[in-house]
Amino acid sequence: MSDALNEIVMGLRKPQPGDDRRVVMRLLREHVFPKWGVFGLAIALMVVVAFTTTYTTFLIGPAVENMFPAEEGHLSKLVPGLPSVAPDAGSGPNFEAVLWIALQAGVGLLLLAAATYGHSVLIAVAGVRIVNELQSRLYAHILDFDLGRLAMTHSGRLASSIIADTAAVRWSVSNAVTEIFKNGLTAVSLIVVLYLAHWKIAILATVVLPILVLILKSLVRQLKKLTQRRLVESGTMTALLMESLDGIRIVKAYGQEAREIERMRASLARLRHLEIRSQRIQQFVGPVTEALSSLSVPLIIVYGGYEAIYGSLSAGQLVVIIAAAMRAYQPLKSLSKMQLILTEGMTAARRIFAILDEPPAIADAPGARALPPVRGRIEFDDVHFAYPDGTKALNGLSLVVEPGQKAALVGASGAGKTTILNLLPRFYDVSEGAIRIDGHDVREVTLESLRRQQALVTQDPFLFDETVRRNVAYGREEASEEEIRAAVAGANAEEFVARLPGGLEARVGEQGNRLSGGQRQRLAIARAMLRNAPILLLDEATSALDSESERAVQIALAHLMEGRTSLVIAHRLSTIMDADVIFVVDAGKVVERGTHGELIALGGLYARLHRTQFERADMPLPALSEA
Repeated sequence: MSDALNEIVMGLRKPQPGDDRRVVMRLLREHVFPKWGVFGLAIALMVVVAFTTTYTTFLIGPAVENMFPAEEGHLSKLVPGLPSVAPDAGSGPNFEAVLWIALQAGVGLLLLAAATYGHSVLIAVAGVRIVNELQSRLYAHILDFDLGRLAMTHSGRLASSIIADTAAVRWSVSNAVTEIFKNGLTAVSLIVVLYLAHWKIAILATVVLPILVLILKSLVRQLKKLTQRRLVESGTMTALLMESLDGIRIVKAYGQEAREIERMRASLARLRHLEIRSQRIQQFVGPVTEALSSLSVPLIIVYGGYEAIYGSLSAGQLVVIIAAAMRAYQPLKSLSKMQLILTEGMTAARRIFAILDEPPAIADAPGARALPPVRGRIEFDDVHFAYPDGTKALNGLSLVVEPGQKAALVGASGAGKTTILNLLPRFYDVSEGAIRIDGHDVREVTLESLRRQQALVTQDPFLFDETVRRNVAYGREEASEEEIRAAVAGANAEEFVARLPGGLEARVGEQGNRLSGGQRQRLAIARAMLRNAPILLLDEATSALDSESERAVQIALAHLMEGRTSLVIAHRLSTIMDADVIFVVDAGKVVERGTHGELIALGGLYARLHRTQFERADMPLPALSEA
């Protein structure tokens, strides 16, 4: 994983100027605009909400003018369809006009309710879809990362981005963006009503807006920093949770439950502290808006009352001004809160896009072609490789495995054996040199066609929390019942599978924890058998088996290897004595090669490893008095 990406995920990189604007535009371009139909209808309904809110507020003035006429009411002239614009000064109330205004108000409020419901549902649905798209993109992109890149960041932090960061984006899209539009439009409409009613009083009512904007800018800066830290801490908490559950046997075996609980409590305490600080900032906006309105509304009432008594302001105008002013502060308050929520969402979106923008280090080369069916000749030509942290693993390694050969890799731990196996399916790419299969450079063929012709069984077999059937058929979903059962039988797993409740339909539990180590290994071998690939990669494939099962599986593997190229890592030399060729690896190079007999006769590193293992195996146990 690149340093820039790791800095963002870990919260080490500070937001750059213009980040939020770029993130908003990208979110709109990639996820909102493609849903223009849904968002267009939602926006239309929000316009209806703003209009009906404003118009029903405005209708209060004409209603008052027609109920208590004392002068010509100019607001009534703006109401369409009144039977009489307004009574002449000194005449009685116009009840017919009041009824018409009441009807308009009732229809307006019904429209307001329907439009509010409609746009809320549309935006909620669109928000869910956007989050689903982001989560799918993130998951697919993370799976494209090479093993070295994934090793640089804890999987818990990446899981937190898929869950927590996308949830924050959804909240922003579903609430902040739309509420900002709706409340902004409503506030502007009500301010227009204020200016229509009396422009001098409107200025008095809006003088507090610059103060509110300045306060909001300060709060946004604080919240942005807190949100970044909170999302990072959320990733830390998820990482701790996954780590402790994955290692629960070690935690319990060493009596470290209290330590793990304390670590989680400390992380939750930090998260709680950041969340409380964030909530304090968000909740501060409401009281500030209320405080500013508490200053302006009394001034409006005093000045409006003076104009109504001594000036030309009608009672209807005064009521509309007061109602519009008080009603405008609610969307302004919501607008301020939504701005803070939008800040949280954009901070999360920035982290998401940082992951999505990280190009896969292992990908199909331009013009890559499918690898045709292979015979299985493997060639490592002067291969050099270093891990992302700089650790040198291979240093000019060369070897050739002919089609159908069983080739073994032996050597001390850290010699580079597992690296060789990881390079063949391109879990990593070589730093220098080339790897060829039947003469095809593995970097010049598609990953799918390369990996389809290989089957892998690792020392630590991984099973999914699925049925036995699904685990065995993983990678060959189209396999028939007969093929699955044949693979299970060939891996010497038929007997214990038959004893499981449900047989092939029995669930194996998370990472196969309902099975023994040997049972898990045998199902992993059955999966490789069913794959029926021309190249087999076996990393201590029988290490977890008891002696009886190992013998049965070795027979099955020998049958499976016929006509196929097998590359086997073995620490127990007894399992690879029949190999066609043995490569002895030391310090990232092949230092010896040959058959078991040839290497023993050579008297080199292999002979010393063989002597050490078998002398240890033959060594008598010490007497109890000597132990």
